[in-house]
Amino acid sequence: MLQRKFIFSYQTHTLLESSMPVTVEVKDGNVGKSLMQLKRTLIKEGLFKELKRRKFYAKPSLAKKLKREAAEKQRNKDLKREIRAAMKADF
Repeated sequence: MLQRKFIFSYQTHTLLESSMPVTVEVKDGNVGKSLMQLKRTLIKEGLFKELKRRKFYAKPSLAKKLKREAAEKQRNKDLKREIRAAMKADF
């Protein structure tokens, strides 16, 4: 039986990282599973968030506001995580 090998590849381009290709191999002809794996990998890398962010132009003032709100959200998230860890350590 002839075995076919397909590889899905996507080149990522971000400012912080060098461009590295994301490669997913199709095993046993299971294309659906490989596509899901590729999608999970791209979500983990933040590709879809980046595409959504770049879909429309954001004025610099709006970009600053969104950045400030995201930083506040992250601070609150970190604070909650620290509080949970402290409470867990007390028990």
